[in-house]
Amino acid sequence: MKDRESLTRFLRILVAFLFIVIAFWIFAPSRVPRLSMSGFLGFINTGIIIYLLILSVRHFLFLYFSAREEIRRDSVPDVDHYPGISIIVPGYNEEVVIAKTIETLDQLDYPEFEVLVVDDGSTDATYARALEAANGRSRIRVLTKSNGGKARASNFAIEQAKYDLVFCMDADSLPQPRALREGVKHLRDPDVVAVAGSVLVLNQKNAVTRFQTLEYLTGLNFYKSAQSFFGLVTIIPGPSGLFRKDVILRMGGYHADTFAEDCDLTLRILMDGGRVVYEPLMEVRTEVPETLLAVIKQRYRWNRGILQATLKHITKLRRWREEPVAFFLIGYFMAETLVLPTLNLAVAALTLIYQIASADLSLFSLWLVQLTILDMSVVVMTLWDTRWPIRLLLYSVINRFTYAFFQDIVKLFSLFEEVVGIRMNWGKLERVGGGEGDQ
Repeated sequence: MKDRESLTRFLRILVAFLFIVIAFWIFAPSRVPRLSMSGFLGFINTGIIIYLLILSVRHFLFLYFSAREEIRRDSVPDVDHYPGISIIVPGYNEEVVIAKTIETLDQLDYPEFEVLVVDDGSTDATYARALEAANGRSRIRVLTKSNGGKARASNFAIEQAKYDLVFCMDADSLPQPRALREGVKHLRDPDVVAVAGSVLVLNQKNAVTRFQTLEYLTGLNFYKSAQSFFGLVTIIPGPSGLFRKDVILRMGGYHADTFAEDCDLTLRILMDGGRVVYEPLMEVRTEVPETLLAVIKQRYRWNRGILQATLKHITKLRRWREEPVAFFLIGYFMAETLVLPTLNLAVAALTLIYQIASADLSLFSLWLVQLTILDMSVVVMTLWDTRWPIRLLLYSVINRFTYAFFQDIVKLFSLFEEVVGIRMNWGKLERVGGGEGDQ
């Protein structure tokens, strides 16, 4: 079985790297539009070629370190003794999903754990449904408090947790049975203070949710694997994070001054010197928005929250000698949330301008094919040994020019509104309590 898994991993990595080789092959002199700095069109031409080359190198590095991390992860042994874990479940107006969540948690394949469900002053029947679902389940405790937001609700439960490890999740999330067993083995390393799990989409019902499935598999999970090689996973996702309790308490718990409390806590942990790794089998499935408007609202909050968390520590950029890790992290977040989305949109616009002005399709074709191949390389790496449908590979072909393009626009709008100080409410995703949809 181990040999088969190794062969599968090798073939998957090989195919992904072949995609990258093809992408570089496209840059052969006979295929690349002639570089020229003569005039405005020459400047556009050269800039776009350089940008595509940088993206190719970026993808190559992520694939390389992700492959290295898979090899390292396979060598992590299971633990002989499973320490107790307190599972933290904050919830506000979750009456539709809370009973299913509690039932799923009670059936986890883990020897010793407790569940602390916190009703954060809900205006619906969340507390009553939670009490009803917890009845007869000795490991489930249901708490309630006045409404103060997810960060304060999580801290309220963490302070009452009886175990030294805490698993933080969302009220609509459904951990897979062996999730805790897979995550806890990484904490044998005393330098590892937290483990980020994978988040997959529960309700694959239409094109909007399938694009999000692709986003979660690649953007939210794949890139974490490469970051994990360095112990620098940049965001421990809200639905699936395993922590040493004393580290959270030393950090002052979750802070309520951003709309991305999970990103903010992760940043503080990493800048304090803690290692954060990624475990794809610490898997949680969660419900995602099913309409484009709901996606915009959620991503808008995420993007502004990440920007808020980054700006909290922006002064670290001036202390790059004293705090090199903090300098790298803040720079990385600025690049991913500001520079890359801006360049994506700018290069798309300049490519179109070049095509119209020069009547030359070669640069447009290069841009189109190059980005498609790079995206497909990541999807192949991610999907090869999962049970997700192959049609997600087809979604990746058009993702860059549809859903990903739309995401970049949302990021820039959220950036603008954060900079000018436009007020934003937390917002609340309407739960539908749907099943897994068609896979």
